[in-house]
Amino acid sequence: RLLVFPHPLHAFYHSLGAGGPGHALAMHVLILGSALLCWRSAPGFLLGLSFFYLALLPSTRIVMGSASAAMAERYLYLPSVRRSLALALLLRSWTAERGKWLAPALLGLGLGAVVVVFGGLTMQRNADWSSEIALWQAEARVAPESADSWQRLASAYLEANRKSEASDICDQQLSRHLAAAKLQTVCAVVYDNLGRMRDAEAAYKQAIQLRLGAAAHANLARFYDRMGRRQEAERAYLEAVRTEVNPAHQHYRRAQYLLRFHPERQDEARLELQRALEIQPRFLAASTALRGLSQP
Repeated sequence: RLLVFPHPLHAFYHSLGAGGPGHALAMHVLILGSALLCWRSAPGFLLGLSFFYLALLPSTRIVMGSASAAMAERYLYLPSVRRSLALALLLRSWTAERGKWLAPALLGLGLGAVVVVFGGLTMQRNADWSSEIALWQAEARVAPESADSWQRLASAYLEANRKSEASDICDQQLSRHLAAAKLQTVCAVVYDNLGRMRDAEAAYKQAIQLRLGAAAHANLARFYDRMGRRQEAERAYLEAVRTEVNPAHQHYRRAQYLLRFHPERQDEARLELQRALEIQPRFLAASTALRGLSQP
């Protein structure tokens, strides 16, 4: 999808077609089988295919691990070099049969067309990547049906303190994406910042209904706490602890609950933080909180 006709370009691709692991495996078997069958008649094909797989490695978990970023056109750069080399070899072979004078002319014409057309498109796309707001504005234009596009654009507006534009997105898009938990959460924060407390509370609760998990309960708890609704805040914090699936984070959330609502139980909170670090030694938030308790 990306290599053959990458238009319109997206900042991320959730799906590149139908099928699962079996479908992908079958495609690789056919491609590699074709390469092995023709390696004597077209040895360059096997070399080009090897370059293709090598160029794709940066976009896979083999190299990136769990930190693999969302698929986007930046992963096309190296594979495109492979495709350009293949096209150049084909053009050279074709022009060699039609006279020496034709090859330089066609190559020059093709190169000029590529530079003019794709150079302009590249400059335009570079402008989209110039800032978070420009990128997600472009994404919302080409994928208006995607809740993720609007969620990221609203977040970018909020970070840039353009709260009215962020709220406009929320007012227009929330009703269209009722099942988008992350959009609901971002819009709750936007409404909270603007003092639209009723709308903020509704969005926080909708995120909980969509099973966003402990994070949604913690967001609502902090909201209630700022509003002075202490009993509701305490119940929401306890729900955040109960629904947390990560054991280290569960200990950390329980420690935060104790420190916020029962400061007299500081020893219990310290023990919870220590347990969190035993499970996850590089848990920065837990280690920072524990150091804070150790200071006089």
